[in-house]
Amino acid sequence: MKYAVTHCYTDKNKGDAAIIIATSQLIKKVDSNADISFISTYGAKDCRVDNEHELIKNYGGRVLPALFGEPLSLFGIKNDKLRIVSFLIDLVRFILLLISKNYIFIKVLLNKKERESFKFFNTADVIIAKGGSYLYTENTSLRQTFSLLRMLYPFILARRYKKKIVIFSQSLGPIEGRFNQWIFKNVLSNIDSIFLRESLCLGNYKVVKDVCGKVSCKTIPDSAFFLKSDKQEDLPVDIDISKYNIGYT
Repeated sequence: MKYAVTHCYTDKNKGDAAIIIATSQLIKKVDSNADISFISTYGAKDCRVDNEHELIKNYGGRVLPALFGEPLSLFGIKNDKLRIVSFLIDLVRFILLLISKNYIFIKVLLNKKERESFKFFNTADVIIAKGGSYLYTENTSLRQTFSLLRMLYPFILARRYKKKIVIFSQSLGPIEGRFNQWIFKNVLSNIDSIFLRESLCLGNYKVVKDVCGKVSCKTIPDSAFFLKSDKQEDLPVDIDISKYNIGYT
């Protein structure tokens, strides 16, 4: 089977890299012939796609750029207003992508690297949103709403093309703002399965409880705890297994 693991963040965040690698190891444990590709949070024109996924790409077939990645400022000028314009341009492009998967239409909307991402995404058997904490809004600002929309987009695209979608080992919430809560509930209510990494999400956030009342929802350990070392000597510290050891993530 083909698996697209979405929302892959930089290797510089070692905890995030551990989550991605452990997810890949878990998939291969149940499906030894799994064809896995990682979809970055960075867009096709962002150099971080090529430079900041060196570690995780050893555990999958390839790392592909995001469809609707982090907005880059136009013309290489660092300016928040230009980043908003860039975001709005991408918003229009990727809303149009929901209309049709006709190849000619897609070729107009997407560049070559984005088309590669879309092709794998659209042919994958399962879309897995990797673990962590990125589906939330801290406040009602426009910036937080934009971020939430971008993070929710893979779920919207997957539902449009009738893909099986799993949210795996995540913390969800908080979601501040009525519009943010509305779109969060509407999008996530169409997920096939949600695996929370902590029950606090259900206890603290009504919007998460509402979603989990509509879809299959279970609580599991953080996927990073499944991480297996390829070689014992690769461990960064000497561990005396005769003593009690505690690991932090």
